[in-house]
Amino acid sequence: MEKMVTMLHVQAAHGQAEATQRGVIELLRKHVIAEGFVEAAPEATTADRVIRVAAPLASGWIPLDGSLTRSFDVAELQACGQTISLTLMTNVVITRVFEYDSLELWLYRDGKLIDHYASDPSSVSLPLPRRRWKEVKGNVEAWADVLPPTADRSALKKLFRTRPIASDDAFAIVAAQLGLNPDHWCGLSDDEPIIRLKFRSTQLPHPQTPLHGEPRFLWGSHPAGIESIVGQPFDFTWMVHPVGGPSSGLVINFQGTALEQGLLQFESLSTHINHDQLRFEHNMAIESDALGSIHVDFPDHPVPAGQVGAIMPLEAWNWRETVKARWQDVIVMKLTGRVRSAGTGNLKIRTYPKAGSPATGTTLDLSCTLHPMPLISPRIQDLVAKTSKDTLTKYIFDLYTPRILQAHLVFDPTPDVNAAFLAAFEQWHGLLEPFYPHGYYSLITAAERYPFLRRTRLRSQTIPTGKRWTQLQKRLQSTTMILLERETPLSIQDTTRSNRRLGEGMIGGTLERDSVFLHESNEVITPQMSLWVDLYTIPQEHHAELVAQLTEIVETLFTSQQGIQAYLAKWDTIPDGLDSTAYELIGDVDGQITMSQSWCSQFLRAVTERMWLGPALLSRIENPEALAEHGIIQQLSNGIRIDVESIPQLHALETMLTPLIPTKEDWDRAHDALYDYLRSIKNIEG
Repeated sequence: MEKMVTMLHVQAAHGQAEATQRGVIELLRKHVIAEGFVEAAPEATTADRVIRVAAPLASGWIPLDGSLTRSFDVAELQACGQTISLTLMTNVVITRVFEYDSLELWLYRDGKLIDHYASDPSSVSLPLPRRRWKEVKGNVEAWADVLPPTADRSALKKLFRTRPIASDDAFAIVAAQLGLNPDHWCGLSDDEPIIRLKFRSTQLPHPQTPLHGEPRFLWGSHPAGIESIVGQPFDFTWMVHPVGGPSSGLVINFQGTALEQGLLQFESLSTHINHDQLRFEHNMAIESDALGSIHVDFPDHPVPAGQVGAIMPLEAWNWRETVKARWQDVIVMKLTGRVRSAGTGNLKIRTYPKAGSPATGTTLDLSCTLHPMPLISPRIQDLVAKTSKDTLTKYIFDLYTPRILQAHLVFDPTPDVNAAFLAAFEQWHGLLEPFYPHGYYSLITAAERYPFLRRTRLRSQTIPTGKRWTQLQKRLQSTTMILLERETPLSIQDTTRSNRRLGEGMIGGTLERDSVFLHESNEVITPQMSLWVDLYTIPQEHHAELVAQLTEIVETLFTSQQGIQAYLAKWDTIPDGLDSTAYELIGDVDGQITMSQSWCSQFLRAVTERMWLGPALLSRIENPEALAEHGIIQQLSNGIRIDVESIPQLHALETMLTPLIPTKEDWDRAHDALYDYLRSIKNIEG
């Protein structure tokens, strides 16, 4: 869902539902008009503010949502609920749901706050210190007057005493006991009978009113930096927002140590604007032989006037128009080029209207991390020769940038694979915890066939003995997908060499033992798991130790859980989705069938410096003894481990294992066979 939903539920006395609904509507109408709005006709096609009031439920509750308050402030929402409760002398329940993470409830009776409940006290709308979490734990006795005779107080009491994983689960329990609609955890549906109260703002100027005065720019969105490999192309897109009057002409100036050192060579620059009344696009080649500074002048480029919404604060009633005003007149620029030399530096981009001074524009200071061209394998050289080189740039970069230390394991189905994953993750977390300040993990889970994902957060220090983790483990024993990812705190983001991964986490683990693509097929689905860490957040002197520790975890899992194959790698990809790997994608092997037992017993998911092979794959090697010529072999109870000591040795091993490396043709055949089977099943059922 990835949004916040707030609703009010007003309780009507028996036989008074319609009268109470009319009272709510009249009260909201007066309140909104007093805030500077006029009511629009119900059939009006445009409105600045819409409040939706649903038909009374059989239990007497009247749900409403929409722009109930002028701002997003939770205090205003509480004031709205309190006013309705006091004026109508009735019970009002306010519900606030954020994604699947948290549910908050406020209960008002005759204008007084009776109870406040939060499913996750660490993420309440108005943050509380830990010593005050008991204030939002919920008091079942306070809800006695709103519970119908058939309600089960023990179910509500159990909810208040525990920490549910998902907000929809928590809301379903509350709805069942109070007589609410459980589907309203994510708001009203357009399919149900709804009265829409529509209003237009009388405030001037409107968010879409053009601005006047000197042309000025503000930064829009942009990547945090440039990171690539020598010889490879790069492209960089950034945006600016006009926040002044109109003009003609645009100037872009490039400076920085990345240019002074000759690390980058520019090739082209394009600018684009798409407005209701104006469309403009211009492309030009750039000669960047001269180092130090590049000045680009677009003398005829139109610079539209900004809109008032571009400088207005977001409010609940006008956020759609304000966001539209901020993005409608954005100027988009794209720079392309190629990496000349390895090194680190910065690139400063100054963008400003020609009619103004550089001070009326903006300056973006980008980090540039440019790596030497790696010694790529004959297999990848062959792929590059057959394909446009530029299309493989990302995959080459992913494979040869040693940022994310990761392990990927594939098993035959076993009943205790969830428990094994959780135990391994606890061990991995314990090894890495000393390197980071206390923080949070994001947890995403899914049940069979992935009907939807459930999300929650937990404090890192609760693993492995905390009450919250102990409670979650019971639920996680039966889920078919588990994704744990440690959130990146600002203290780490600020010191990371490259901030391209802001928000993508530092440590993680994934378990998948289901596939929506294979459910209806005759394929056996293999449980697969990964553990990883971002090495850019760990001091380099500890990297070798972490590799040894992760190797030990993998080997224990591989020998105890009937491993089919496993590998360790240092790539630039986070293995949070296990049906495709960077090694496969560069060869156009695109997931789905890769989760099946037949595929994983026939083909390798990757060839790396450290691999584990089970009996099925070893039986497909014509001369397994020859593996010792390309690496150190260690015999295990259910297979072997191969350690490679040099890049040439790895390339030789990859050549020997060619029959086990899937090609696009192999994937196409397996993919087509899967979908032919699925179509045949549907035809038989039809």
